[in-house]
Amino acid sequence: MNVLIIENSEILNERYTRLLSTLDGIEMLTHSSLSDKTIEFVKSQKPEVVVLAQDVDSNEFIRNIKLLKKQNPKTYIIILSAKPFPQINKKYKESGADFILDKSTEFNKLPEVFQELNVEKAN
Repeated sequence: MNVLIIENSEILNERYTRLLSTLDGIEMLTHSSLSDKTIEFVKSQKPEVVVLAQDVDSNEFIRNIKLLKKQNPKTYIIILSAKPFPQINKKYKESGADFILDKSTEFNKLPEVFQELNVEKAN
């Protein structure tokens, strides 16, 4: 599985890489911050999973989730949210997010999410 992690923090990128690099089925991990180049990367490279770990909950962030999903509808989008409020999570889901985890307390659940994705992919 090709995975794109969108995170501005180098420390968190390292943490996510350590967590995900041990999983079976992950072939490539790429890191980026959210920008127009990232959108173009998704369009051209078609990663199977985008992990979007941002600290903002603006309309622009919602628009970017929609754009990422539009560029490649088959891409799974996992949000690591810094503000896990039900109304914000609802907006994420409506925008195309497949999974939403609390960035500070649930990022360790990423392996479980990837296991679920591997099972879905196998079926």
